Formats: sequence, C-alpha cells, structure tokens
Amino acid sequence: MAQDAVSPAMLGRLTEVLTLEQVAPGEEDDPSAFAALAVDAVERMAALLRPLAVEVTFACADRVSTYPRATPTPPRRVLLLVPEDLPDGVEPESVYTDALRQDVTELDRATVLGAVDGLLEQECPGGDDLMTTWVDLLVTATEVRLPDATTARLGGAGELTLAAGAGTVTAPVAARDGVAWVAGPRPARATQAPVEVAVRNEAGLLTLTVATRWSLWAWDGAGAEDLRAVEAGLRAAGWVGVGEAG
Repeated sequence: MAQDAVSPAMLGRLTEVLTLEQVAPGEEDDPSAFAALAVDAVERMAALLRPLAVEVTFACADRVSTYPRATPTPPRRVLLLVPEDLPDGVEPESVYTDALRQDVTELDRATVLGAVDGLLEQECPGGDDLMTTWVDLLVTATEVRLPDATTARLGGAGELTLAAGAGTVTAPVAARDGVAWVAGPRPARATQAPVEVAVRNEAGLLTLTVATRWSLWAWDGAGAEDLRAVEAGLRAAGWVGVGEAG
C-alpha cells in the first residue's frame, strides 16, 4: 500500500479551488447553448479526470432575462446522470430527495446535453412569461488520473492512501494502458470525490469551480502541475479569472 498523505496540519485544509468565468457569446439567451459551454469545459479536463456523475439543477426563469426564480419550480428540478460502468465502491448520490436518476451507457457530451435539453423543455407553472433554465451543473463523482511520478512509484495497480477532508482515504488504483486512476466518492471512506467540478449559470454568465478534495491534487501535491495544465486549457478556451474580463 502506497501512501501520499500530508502533514496533520494540512488535514481539513486540502481544498484548492480554481474559479474561472465566461460570458456566453451571442445575443440570444439560450440555456441549451450555455449548457454546451459548461459540458465542453468539463471535457477539456479529460487528461485529468473522467466524470462518474453529473447532477444538473433546474429552475423557472423570466423568459426575457432568463434569470432564475426561487418559485415556482419546474416539475423535475434535479437530474442525476450516472454511467453504468462505475468503479467498484463508488456510489454517487444526490443530496436532493427528488432527484431524477438516469443510468446511462456512457456519460459523454451527447448524453449529457440530450438529457439536459429534455428537461429544459418542461413547462413552468405560472404563465407564459416563465421558462425552464438550468442553474448548476455539478460533477460530483470522478475518476482522476494519478501524476506520472506517482504511477511510476506504484509500479502497477494497488492501493493508495491519501489525506481527504479531516482524515484519510484508501482507494484502489486502476491501471489502464500504463495510466493509473483513483475514483470517488467512496461513502465508507470519503464522502467527496478526488476532484469536483461545478458550473453555475446566471443568465449566461458561467462560473466554473474546480475543487480538489484529496491531498495529491491540493496545495503543492504531486498533482498540482496537472491542475495548472487544466487551468491553462480552460483559459485558452476563453475562460478567465473572476473579474479579469472587466
């Protein structure tokens, strides 16, 4: 069993947050187009992570401004998409009791956007001046690639112990084509994924947050360089730091 824990002083302070934003181009307020930008951003992280659960929340919005309202709500307000090929021990769950869960063959771009577009067609109660929009697109379970140096040290599949939250998590390592991965959350060991992604939609102003939950990708961990590469790719696609665009 390999161990990449950090000092006790760092436990509970592991989250490293990367926050970027993008204003959706074009003059039309189109929640479907906004969702495509969000999903494309997640796909740009493919060298680092593979989504194992995507949760999308929906709200009723003013048809002109597309800003969401607290009430009323669409009939289906939470969608949870989960691929059928989950790694053993990974159990994505929604905090919403009314979440609509769909198990899908593959959690790819077309599948996610097709499911989102389907729920965007819901009619909002309260009149024709309201429409359905999405508010948050969350990647709450992930399989994350280990840094090359960590993979070389492991020498193959096994287990890896990392700091997570206020404790540690021991996760099996999956090796494919010379690349090693770990996945979460693992409810019996860690309630959060190694890396989580959130995109919030405020009428086309998209705010993307990448949060590291396991120590290998936090602070000056071995995976910090991979996180910086993700940031560079997102910036190349038009995402900027909060406040930089103005």
